[in-house]
Amino acid sequence: MIAGFGGKIGDLSEYPNETPDEAMDRESDEEIGVKIVEKRKMGKVRFIFYQKSPDSNWNQEMRIYAITKW
Repeated sequence: MIAGFGGKIGDLSEYPNETPDEAMDRESDEEIGVKIVEKRKMGKVRFIFYQKSPDSNWNQEMRIYAITKW
């Protein structure tokens, strides 16, 4: 099964130093009510908008995980 959900790392003031792994755990609980027990990093995807400046917020990196136990 493939599920797409997520959010931004450290997007809430109470998580200013949040790691990508912590954000994954938080977002899964917030968005779909699942507490992750075990996950595997699968990769990253970068979205680069060449018409925007290199430091634009439009350019983003997405992390991909496989949740193997919840």
